[in-house]
Amino acid sequence: MKDAERIYQELVNENTSIWYVADNFGSKIMIKAPSSTVKAIISGCNVVFLFGKDSQMDKIYFHTGVKIYDDIINYLLITGTHRFVQEHESLRAIMEENTTVIELYNELDVCVAIAHVSFNKNDRESILRMIGNTQELYVGDFTKEAASSLDSFDYSLDKSRDYLEVRDIKISSIEGHFSEWKIMKSIFVGFNEVNEIQIDDIEEGRTLEKQIWVSLESLFNYNLYKNPKIKHKKREREFTDILAFYDKGIFLIESKALAVISSTNEKSIDRKVANIKKQIRTGIKQLVGAKKNLDNNVDVYDYDVSSRIV
Repeated sequence: MKDAERIYQELVNENTSIWYVADNFGSKIMIKAPSSTVKAIISGCNVVFLFGKDSQMDKIYFHTGVKIYDDIINYLLITGTHRFVQEHESLRAIMEENTTVIELYNELDVCVAIAHVSFNKNDRESILRMIGNTQELYVGDFTKEAASSLDSFDYSLDKSRDYLEVRDIKISSIEGHFSEWKIMKSIFVGFNEVNEIQIDDIEEGRTLEKQIWVSLESLFNYNLYKNPKIKHKKREREFTDILAFYDKGIFLIESKALAVISSTNEKSIDRKVANIKKQIRTGIKQLVGAKKNLDNNVDVYDYDVSSRIV
């Protein structure tokens, strides 16, 4: 399997990850993270790149990761083990450069933003010394021993987490400095409509609806509707955010987005949790109301009330 194919397969199968790539086309760092975290990076939260070298086993394992401070205290931690020659050599090549490109991917495996990232010269040199001779670093399957070494890397980063049979290993961290942001506009052409999605759109709730619609469109084809309407007291009102159905069932979806771009001030994790709970309660209430309308055989129409759906 070629490196590009391997990375693509990992991209579509991993919930979060980080990749270092350097080839004939140039060098870049790729990060896949939740949309809310990507928006926090674009908005200027601190991002710290992590490296660990475990020389305490028969083989020398090299790990990488990233701390993304989308919350000042409860940051997102992404870690992994380098298992391919290309990964070791790409990381060395990137650390030898002043700047490199960074691409951010969301849950749909779509690149939503590109920037340049740079590291302090002394920091880069320290990582190069840490890497050492790439030919000495482990290459192979993700074995039990590799998994144990990765646990030790995670433990060395955060000793509050519980692990069995772990040890301290050598770790280094360097902060990334971002510039020249380019926000990508993604256009999804479907059976019913065309959706344009841009990660920094201030209408974050509407953006989430579009992402859900895009992810379901290939499953339900023409039986998928965004913001369908019902008629109530000679007026029209929204039935639910997304309606999908097939011959064995009906799906009612309410989407609630965590505000990041449109947020005017930094919220504590307690306030974020309280807000999420409030939105969940509101969503459940809305779903109960929609279910009652279905039970009462209320007619449901598409967005512009031009045709009846159910």
